[in-house]
Amino acid sequence: MASAPGCRSTPAKVPSASEGAGPIGPASLVAHELALEELSRAIDVVGRGDPEVGAILLCSSWQIRAVVSELCTKYRTIMGGHVTTASGARRPGESALATLGLAAPADNPADSSPHAFPDGGTWRTEIPSVEGPEALAVVLKESSRLDVPVHRISQGSGVWMLTDAEITEMVEACAERDIELCLFTGPRGTWDIGGSTRTDSGGAGLRARGHDALAGCVEDALRATELGVTCLLVADEGVLWTLHRLRARGVLPAETTFKVSALIGPVNPASYAVYEQLGADSINIPSDLTLAHFTEIRRASATPMDLYIEAPDDLGGYVRMYEAAELIRRGAPIYLKFGLSKSPGIYPYGAQLRDHTLNTARERVRRGRLALDLLARHGAEAGMSPLGSRLPGILRRFPVLDDETNKD
Repeated sequence: MASAPGCRSTPAKVPSASEGAGPIGPASLVAHELALEELSRAIDVVGRGDPEVGAILLCSSWQIRAVVSELCTKYRTIMGGHVTTASGARRPGESALATLGLAAPADNPADSSPHAFPDGGTWRTEIPSVEGPEALAVVLKESSRLDVPVHRISQGSGVWMLTDAEITEMVEACAERDIELCLFTGPRGTWDIGGSTRTDSGGAGLRARGHDALAGCVEDALRATELGVTCLLVADEGVLWTLHRLRARGVLPAETTFKVSALIGPVNPASYAVYEQLGADSINIPSDLTLAHFTEIRRASATPMDLYIEAPDDLGGYVRMYEAAELIRRGAPIYLKFGLSKSPGIYPYGAQLRDHTLNTARERVRRGRLALDLLARHGAEAGMSPLGSRLPGILRRFPVLDDETNKD
């Protein structure tokens, strides 16, 4: 073991298991590593105030650090890689990297989300871009074949792109499997005649342009809920607030939930919390946010998070399967969305896109199987909500004023 520069020390011997070393479980291993980090910070602070004392502390702590580091490495080797982090999950490549002295630092418990779904689960699954009854049938068949649990099915073309008969068929098929069906609301700016969305700036994006577009979204919401749809996708803050007010007044069923689209997803904790207050029951954040961003958001809001584990190309094409366990740890409660990169868009869907849509629906389920297999291999599959779970729990809202108060 090396010593700190300028220190004369005798390396301490690390006891082997045969020499009566006490048992060291994963939790105490993590505690040792966290204690070392705190020791290092303390030495740094004291050393700045008193360089002489700091130098003495540095020499002593170097021996301690070397002993514990070697102890941790030996333990990981003995356990053959079955060493978990503070979250209870094994890190990818943990054992092999530890033998090379490249073990990852221990999880910081402060980074873990303190929140969960009301059923106690920390994660659920979602298959997106299921554009009609035929695509839904493919997803249900493939999810049974590959044993992929599905909590939510979502569609992106919009309620207005489906007939009553098609919506009813989808509602009934999802009800049979106890899966939540989420349909997109109304007209959107990117399909409008306005030219700003076609500029480099993107203009206002998908947001509803003018009163008529807002009214179209409300019409879609009323029609969908009358046909039995319980979850609606929105891509406009005003539409979200309007639908929430209608829900609060009983115009829309109280059990209706609103999901904010990834296409307007918030990127900081303040804006995430505002969507919660406007009525969002789950919020799709962009897939390029860092792990630190997840922790920041979770300190501001408990609203369920939606995240593309693999994002479509028009949302960046990011593939974050190997991060799934850490995304759950920091982002819970979270919906893992199994999207597909390197695939042309299918909105608005029509028969001209049938073969491509069915093939990609099938592959999205397979992507889900790949992600779930990774979680299982790393011991991180625990915490999935029971199938059939859909409610977000108690969330914070802006007050909805009655008509008389609004007139004041």
